[in-house]
Amino acid sequence: MEKLRILAYKPGPVKQTIHLEYFIRCEPLELQYLEATLPNHEVFLLDGITHRYPPVQATKDYRFDVVLITALITQINQALDLAVELKELQQPPIVFIGGTHAEIVPENFYHPAVDGVFFANQLEAIAEVIKRIQNNQDYSMVPGGSFRIGKEFKLNPCHPIVPSKIPIIDHHLVNTAPRNQYKYLYYKPIATVKTAIGCTGKCSFCFCTEMHDKNYGARPIDHVIEEIKNIKVEYIWIIDDNFLINKSRILEFCSQIEKHQLRKKFILYGDAKFISHNTDVIKRLREVGLVALIVGLEFISDREIKSYNKDAIVQNNNETIQLCNELEIDLFALFMLDPAWRKKEFRKMAGYLWKQPISFALFSTLTVFPGTEIARQNPEIHKNETQWWRYDLLRLHQQPKHMSRTQYYGWLFFLYILPGFKWSTMTYLLRKFGLFSGLRHAFVGFFMGVDYLIKLIRWK
Repeated sequence: MEKLRILAYKPGPVKQTIHLEYFIRCEPLELQYLEATLPNHEVFLLDGITHRYPPVQATKDYRFDVVLITALITQINQALDLAVELKELQQPPIVFIGGTHAEIVPENFYHPAVDGVFFANQLEAIAEVIKRIQNNQDYSMVPGGSFRIGKEFKLNPCHPIVPSKIPIIDHHLVNTAPRNQYKYLYYKPIATVKTAIGCTGKCSFCFCTEMHDKNYGARPIDHVIEEIKNIKVEYIWIIDDNFLINKSRILEFCSQIEKHQLRKKFILYGDAKFISHNTDVIKRLREVGLVALIVGLEFISDREIKSYNKDAIVQNNNETIQLCNELEIDLFALFMLDPAWRKKEFRKMAGYLWKQPISFALFSTLTVFPGTEIARQNPEIHKNETQWWRYDLLRLHQQPKHMSRTQYYGWLFFLYILPGFKWSTMTYLLRKFGLFSGLRHAFVGFFMGVDYLIKLIRWK
């Protein structure tokens, strides 16, 4: 049997959204998982963020048999346009689409130019489909995929992922990349590791709670350690939806890091309630290399936090901020802004930011993502949607209740730049970056904000 020539492609950011590559650029973990899943074929990895090789031209040059596209919600139009171009080639490949959005709402990718959409246990499903294509067998009944039969798509239910079967990848892309290619702000170069799938949270606005059939599953710690051993760079970003779930698992992770003498520095996602209730665990993580936490604080009132099923209170948020400050752990605080707010709510948020020792704050517009609980409560939001790039977590999807769109975006921009004007933030950045680099990052961040405001005006 001849090997298949396969292109695994991750699109770059769409032109209508803000480009954060100057600050954050992750290694394409999903492409490396595809490569590890298909070891007996010629798999070509093409990252649209770091490579400038057009995928259509690559397909012409290498005559790929299959093209696998991984896409986010903002890239739906981009992925479908690419599928059309690929099918117009003289020797068109078989085109499949997968990724996080396809897992929850596969029908958004149903198109005559797409041969199938992987939505569940994607790696196993892809491996089986590729095997059948290689053997000239029908793949339309493979579980975990929705395949086009004529003009219709047939969705085949699938069993959940078994975390222990997730392949261990070698991270060769980050190991061989230039220093600045993959980074998270000044943490560079940085690798990304996923130690678990799903999330135990029930937040009604969150896409992650819907993934993996609303189940949570953790990879064995020895698998995680084996993967980390393959990583040559110092910084590792653990991209679990929430790493801070199981106390005993975290402590085992810490013990194994020490046992194998892995000198790494970690960034990870966590939740404020766990952090505030388990300060001993956070201190233990700090001992083995924790340097930064990304925490969804969301709102600054218990009423709003509770209204979206977030399992925390403002006190948890405050204690998390204080603990990170005491332990010198960088805190990237994630907040949400509600289009229903009046000016007084924005002023309260500004006051909170000014008083708290927060140097890095990121803001999202409360967005109704398809497939989430609040989307089921508001089905009219996505009716006849075609401009999927608008789901960038910043744009409005409805008119603000108590102000104009211009005023809302003005507040959004103001809150983004506010922490940077605090003396504590300025001295902190100068200590981290030095004078020249600190000023450069500040100016770049400011002009990126201006660029985004321009994009909001041009592409409403």
